[in-house]
Amino acid sequence: MSKKVIQPIDVLVAGDMSGTLHGLASHMPFMDDVGYQYVWTGSPVGTMNVQVSMDGINWSNVSPTGIDITTATSPYFIDVNLTAAYMVRPSFDAGGGSSGSLSIKAALKEV
Repeated sequence: MSKKVIQPIDVLVAGDMSGTLHGLASHMPFMDDVGYQYVWTGSPVGTMNVQVSMDGINWSNVSPTGIDITTATSPYFIDVNLTAAYMVRPSFDAGGGSSGSLSIKAALKEV
């Protein structure tokens, strides 16, 4: 039996890191894992998060979350394993004085 895999897709392209950013949400039916690769330029300040939702309206941060971008190196990869969420999306919460450009790719797979 073959496993489902969604090859890397762009979920955010050249977002302005001076404000809050949300990547496109991925629907997770029959998928177990999602990974996000954050690639940025400039001098960003803030946190990288992954958010989940059951209805596409109410979003909650999940672990790993709140990763300080000033202590990370671009590219940065966040892996979310065995989630039961219906929808998942990456986000960036800018801090004061943040600048730069952020692009994010996602890949999903069935275990």
